[in-house]
Amino acid sequence: MGTFHVFREFHERKPIQRGVNMDVMAMGGLVWLALIIFAFILGIAWIILPFALIGTKPLLRQLIAEAQRTNALLQQQRPSQAP
Repeated sequence: MGTFHVFREFHERKPIQRGVNMDVMAMGGLVWLALIIFAFILGIAWIILPFALIGTKPLLRQLIAEAQRTNALLQQQRPSQAP
């Protein structure tokens, strides 16, 4: 009699509602997926960024030197103004 009672109880259960609970679980999965993708992109940027900065330092020094030369040439071409 015990086995039949357990079977009848299992058979009489209400069906599982999959609407709201499954949507919430799927949404949590999407959030985790977005976080993992963001962390992956951030990790790649963290590795590449120092090399990019090291490569730009000589270019920045060259640009500063050219700007200083341009300023000196402009100072020479400008007529001197007496205060």
